[in-house]
Amino acid sequence: PVRTDVKFGRWEVSARNRRGEEIHLSATAPRAKFMDLPFTTPQGRTYHDFETLRGHIHVKLYKYLKLIAELDTDEGGIEYGSFDSGALEPLFTSQVQLQ
Repeated sequence: PVRTDVKFGRWEVSARNRRGEEIHLSATAPRAKFMDLPFTTPQGRTYHDFETLRGHIHVKLYKYLKLIAELDTDEGGIEYGSFDSGALEPLFTSQVQLQ
């Protein structure tokens, strides 16, 4: 099964397979760390790639409920894209949970 709890600024994902292997991933980044990197698509439209390379990512790997590896970085790449230049702001203030 895969479990997700995703809101902008915080992403939590866990998954387990039938072999007893499990992963827990947590990624966080405040709005202030995101940059808007606009580019023109081949169709001539401007696309806004909102991204940060300074997100905090924490990963735990388990086998049969035993922690076998833990990874942690403050240099995680997190991104979201939209044709709407103002799309990012409302996402950080919304309480909508993403699937």
